[in-house]
Amino acid sequence: VLIPADENNADNEFYFVFDDPPVRRVVVVSEDRAATRPLEIAAAVSADGTSNDTVEVLAPEQLDSLILDETALLLWQTTLPSALIAPAVENYVNGGGQVIFFPPSRLSSGRDKSLNQPLMAERFMGIAWDGWVGQDQKVMVENWRGDQDLLAATSSGAGLPVGQLELSGYGKLTGDVELSKLATLTGGAPLLARVPTARGGVYFFTASPDPRASTLAESGIVLFVAIQRAIERGQTALGNTSQRVAGESSGPTDQWRQLAGPTDVLSTEFNWQAGIYQDDDRLFAINRSVAEDQRGRLADQQVESLFAGLPFSRVDEQAGSLSGIVREVWRLFLVAMIIALLLEAVLCLPRRTPFRAGVVPSRVREGLE
Repeated sequence: VLIPADENNADNEFYFVFDDPPVRRVVVVSEDRAATRPLEIAAAVSADGTSNDTVEVLAPEQLDSLILDETALLLWQTTLPSALIAPAVENYVNGGGQVIFFPPSRLSSGRDKSLNQPLMAERFMGIAWDGWVGQDQKVMVENWRGDQDLLAATSSGAGLPVGQLELSGYGKLTGDVELSKLATLTGGAPLLARVPTARGGVYFFTASPDPRASTLAESGIVLFVAIQRAIERGQTALGNTSQRVAGESSGPTDQWRQLAGPTDVLSTEFNWQAGIYQDDDRLFAINRSVAEDQRGRLADQQVESLFAGLPFSRVDEQAGSLSGIVREVWRLFLVAMIIALLLEAVLCLPRRTPFRAGVVPSRVREGLE
């Protein structure tokens, strides 16, 4: 896209690539189909309402046949991956895959006391389940991150109803990795936490999807949106096209082939030059960062301090306001009214009677005689 609109030629062009979206394949590892039924439903329907027949459910004893190729999302509701399975899951994450862990039913019900011993529990990327906290009263959500990640507000600015969720208990997490809390419960325990990773996404939901343990399934919106966003991120990693920011990738560029962009650029500088490139069967577009297209703004206090002691006028306008249009319309009416008044004044001027020299009225002439 080329839009030469101002004096800055560096932001006139923007490159993009597109392709057919990859297949939406979701794998659910479940030890309790009744508890994970809401997960299957949320993953089986896409955001546009179409059905998705690529949801595969595996029991813990079937993990030997776990295949994560072309998988957009892995939902895990059983004991954390063992030493035999963990490398495959980690490789999947390193390739851009998304994983969401939920408390095992044995943990929430207390049937397996060994899970309440963190030293004996399995760990994944330094995180382990550390028992189940049951409450006589409902546990509420205290706060959540509405500006980013899985629980971010919608594009229209409406927030997700995370604060309406209720839990009868939650799973405790322990580990030597500092988690990023995306939502916290009353008391500070995490509801949704993310493990820091270079690529991909690893999330822990401490609430059980079982309708008997939380309202995740009953409310539905929060669970559905979180799963759909994770699927979209996983699909982005699976696709053959991607958008990149200039200078962020540090890999070799000797195999890149330029398809669009300036032709006078060395191949060693492709990573820093905007354009479209091909690496094997993958296409990607490189552009400037979003921050370069954003113009800086000064606060009111900064403007007043800059013009301190100088007379100046400031016009405050708000996006979407009709005041400017109203002023323009009234300006036209005012000009039209002034013109109409001038025409009326001209038409109301008295007509001048012409005077003819040498002509004396008859009455005046008789008086003179």
